Amino acid sequence: VTYMACSPKSNAATLAINEALEDVEKKRTIPVPRHLRDTHYQGAKELGHEGYKYAHDYPEGYVPQEYLGVEEHYYRPTDRGREAVFQQYDEGVAARKRAEPALNIFRPDGQLNDRAWAQQQVAWALPRLPGKEWSKVRGLLTSAESFTFLDRLHDQLGQVSLPEAVRDALVRLWWLRRQRPKKLSKSANVGCEHLLYLLQLVLCQKLDPNWRESYRQVATVLSQTVRASSAVECMNSVLRMHQSRHRTVTPGMLNLKRLYWNCRVFRSGKRKGFCPYQLLGLKLPSYDFCTLLEEEMAQAFTEAKAVAKAKKVPVAA
Repeated sequence: VTYMACSPKSNAATLAINEALEDVEKKRTIPVPRHLRDTHYQGAKELGHEGYKYAHDYPEGYVPQEYLGVEEHYYRPTDRGREAVFQQYDEGVAARKRAEPALNIFRPDGQLNDRAWAQQQVAWALPRLPGKEWSKVRGLLTSAESFTFLDRLHDQLGQVSLPEAVRDALVRLWWLRRQRPKKLSKSANVGCEHLLYLLQLVLCQKLDPNWRESYRQVATVLSQTVRASSAVECMNSVLRMHQSRHRTVTPGMLNLKRLYWNCRVFRSGKRKGFCPYQLLGLKLPSYDFCTLLEEEMAQAFTEAKAVAKAKKVPVAA
């Protein structure tokens, strides 16, 4: 009894339950998100009932996932007792979500992203991501190379010979085209999103009679823009997996495998026709794996022969 009486107290959970119940009683009923709907029958996939992430398949039994379908947050932990840990974690997650758009091509409002705006979001988020558990996130956000893709994007768009107003309008059209809902969506904003796209299309037609060709140039730049660091990290994660399976792999062999995969050209998707090193902007004499090895092998053979020859030289008595 004494222990319970002296323990930190909080009614945050009770307040969260009561607030959620009140919303159920007074607010409009929200449809269950599609990825949470039943998939154990034929035709569920055609209805869009897919994408559920099973939490226990992920580290620590947790994975970020939308469960409510609305932007609501009911549980607000206090700074007392163990709830202080929950509060710190919630603040970290909120900061991470604030920083996520900094690594996207477009801002949440549909404007084209740039390094200045991205670094501004990162500057706000970094003080709210303390501790060792956020060290990798901080490292990614503070790396200058993380925003190289934005610099390259603006340079490539600047090379497109179009008036600035036309180029901005076509960029906006490209973004709106990807905001249109899927056919299965029954959102109340479906008509509005389609209307915005059509209005922007009319604007582009008035600004540039040859808008289709101009749009093709702008779309090529935008569709080929990708954060190469994520592609390289994907390759490296595969290599680390192989290293854990084959513990006899030497560091030199691992570096050789890393070189091979990072020089390998993507065969499909947005990165088709390019290798990770090209997308990263790394300048190499060649991106062909065998060509790169030829010079290295010739030099390695020369050094090996010199070492072998030195070993054969008799030592004077």
